[in-house]
Parts: sequence; structure tokens; C-alpha cells
Amino acid sequence: MIINNTHLDTRVSMQAVIHELKIGSHMAVPIILHDDTMIGTLCATDPDPHIFTETELENMKMLATIYTYVVSQSGYSLSSEEEKIRLHAKSIINEFAADLADQVRNPMQTVKGFIQFLLDEPKFQQHKEVILDELGKMENNLQSFLLATNPSYPLKERISLANILVETTSSIKSEAEKHHVSISLTLESLPDLIVDKSQMTRVFHNIIKNSIDATKQNKGKVQVRSYTELENVVCIEISDNGLGIPLSDINKVGKPLYSSKNDGHGLGISVASDIIESHGGKLLIETSPTGTKVTIKLPMAE
Repeated sequence: MIINNTHLDTRVSMQAVIHELKIGSHMAVPIILHDDTMIGTLCATDPDPHIFTETELENMKMLATIYTYVVSQSGYSLSSEEEKIRLHAKSIINEFAADLADQVRNPMQTVKGFIQFLLDEPKFQQHKEVILDELGKMENNLQSFLLATNPSYPLKERISLANILVETTSSIKSEAEKHHVSISLTLESLPDLIVDKSQMTRVFHNIIKNSIDATKQNKGKVQVRSYTELENVVCIEISDNGLGIPLSDINKVGKPLYSSKNDGHGLGISVASDIIESHGGKLLIETSPTGTKVTIKLPMAE
């Protein structure tokens, strides 16, 4: 991507980072490994508008090729030993999730019922909401574990993807506002898709929540955008302006038990990826120090 004048280019002229970092012109070349995995971009910027030449572009491409080679030689791909560790982690999750289902869910529902009954007086309302909110988080975590180990077969129906996105962003908007994070929604006119509404809602909720968590320390921005690609693919992009995912961890994203958050269990993206694949789609992740973008590609209904 080449932008000779960021102040005049409508794609970036309104982005705060352009003004904060005083970027007048920008050139970016993707860094793509041999298996077609994009792990980032190599960028060149100038504080003033600048018309990049073909020679400068070719030099950037050459540097990107060199960088790709260096990353490949550094052991980016999973080794057989790492694959064994991944499978072992999956096995541990299977056992742990089954145990959770037996020992946690029923007592948790009992506690929830007693809390609602005992703290029904107005003076306990604030405490009641906090307790029920925490119990809700426990239920969501339990559900994530169960989905990761025993993914249910999608119950597909023809439905408006735009409606799912609107409902999901609306349901999580209050949490975003609590952390001073704004969510913008840009939806093209999309055809209906044949998907499992419940599963798609969980996918979008998990990814948007990840974006909120990644940006809540600096009054972040989360952008949700949908569009059609070619003639038979619908794309949903969820991007944020957080700090991105460290290069050393990029190959771990989507694997069970990986999380960049101290309190995360690492199943959100893993579950989301499995769900999208069960719908015949793909989940792609691009990250840089200025943010992360998750792109979901789904086939249109025939």
C-alpha cells in the first residue's frame, strides 16, 4: 500500500494515529511466509508528503523478502515437538472441561438462584449485580471450554449476518463504554448467509471483546466492517488500535491455552476459528504494533 499524502487520502486522513505520529506519507509491503501466512508489514514513513518511486518500492520488497527469510530460519513454523505439546494441551483441556461440566455448572446455578432470592432488597442491588455479573463470566468461560473440547454441529439457517453484527455490538457496547473504547460499525448491503446464529454470535462477541481488552488502556477504537469479496465470499473485519500481538507469539494465536492477557484462558480465538471452519470459512489475523485486524471470510449461500 502506497499513500503519497496522508492528509488528502480518505482511507487514512481521519485516523488519529496519522496526526499523532506526524505521518505525511506512508508505504507498506506485506511480509508473507512461504505457506502464504501474512505475519505483518514492513513500513516506511515520511513526516512530509512524498511521492514514492518504483526504485523505493522495489527496495522495500527486497527488504521484506530478506525479513521473510530471517523469520523463516528463526523457527517460525511449528516443530514436531511443539505439535506434540499442542496436542497434549488439547488433551488436558478435554479432561478439564469434562470435569468442570460435572463439578461447577450445577452448583453455580444453585448459587445464582439463592443470590437472586436473598439479595432482592434494593439496598443489595449493586452487590447483587456484581455477583451475578461474575457468575455470568464463569458460565461463559465454562461454555468456552465445552465448545473447545466438544464443538457442536452447527444448526444452520438462512439469516442476516448484518443483524447478528448489530445485535452483538449492541450487547457489548456498555462494556466498551465502561473502558472508554468506541465501537464503529460499517456494513455493506449483504446477502443472507446460511449459518448457525448462536455460534456466529459467539465468534463476533469473542473477537470484539478481545479488541476491547487490547485497547482499553488508551481509550481505544474498535472498527467492525463487512463487505463482499469476489462474487461468493462475505468478509467481516474487526480491527483495533491496540499494541498488537508480539511476533514471537503470532504462531500461537488460535491455539488452545494461548492468551496475551494475564487472566485469559486462551480459548476465544481457538473456538472462533473452529466455528468458522465448520461453516466452510477462514479466520485470518494480521497484527502490528499499531493494532490487530481479524478477518472472517464466509461463503455465500448457494
